[in-house]
Amino acid sequence: MDLSMRLARLAELVPASTVLADVGTDHAYLPVSLVKSGKIDRAIAIDVHQGPAEAARQHVKAFHVEDKIEVRVGDGLEPLQAGEVETVVIAGMGGGTIQKILQEGASAGKVETIERMVLQPLEGAASLRKWLLDQGWVIVEEDLIEDNKRIYEVIVAEQGSEGTTEKKNKNHDRNDREGSNIETKKVITEAIECLLGPRLLDKKHPLLLPVVEKHIQKEQNALEGMQAGRKIDQEALAAKAKRIKELEEVRRWLLHAEESSNGLKE
Repeated sequence: MDLSMRLARLAELVPASTVLADVGTDHAYLPVSLVKSGKIDRAIAIDVHQGPAEAARQHVKAFHVEDKIEVRVGDGLEPLQAGEVETVVIAGMGGGTIQKILQEGASAGKVETIERMVLQPLEGAASLRKWLLDQGWVIVEEDLIEDNKRIYEVIVAEQGSEGTTEKKNKNHDRNDREGSNIETKKVITEAIECLLGPRLLDKKHPLLLPVVEKHIQKEQNALEGMQAGRKIDQEALAAKAKRIKELEEVRRWLLHAEESSNGLKE
């Protein structure tokens, strides 16, 4: 079965032979595709609403995979038992909602046994990244997918096993970012990394430039709104102006990288 570009990329990031939970599954397109392709053998499709859950059951039945995909109704990770799955996909929700699901799951002891999480927040990715890092997760991969004229962020996190060289190399280190000059090292703060994504910055993702430009426009609009207010908080204005300057520096860095890449191709 054909998946959208967004779902197809999520499917690529699900490890082979894993036991999957797809939270907010809707029609269960992702688990059905993964099972039908033979990449995984078992999945649990979860949705908080009865309607989408029933649509998922019908889709599972239509593709004759009822013995491999179980559809459950519930909020977030609540329908799961601790240790029941190895990989969790949560896509198409706000970053705050995803974080709430993970926080509640962690409180119930259901997150610590998960090996990989593939997350696709519609907004609020910065706070979600910070939460993951604060909880000891390692962001091992990120991607930007353009689908139907919208750019989607994808974050892949794994349990932080700091004893392995591979995981250590995956940890975000602003001072060692390849191709960064001194000025860029200074401007790519932890806050900027959480906003834009450490792995996306590492590889200077070609779709990162329009994302940065969108953030600049948003911050500029916010600054103008603050300046037009009756009570002006000078400290808040200075912080907003500083963030815009940081983002503009990242934009210059990305433009330089793009020009250098185009020059090499020629």
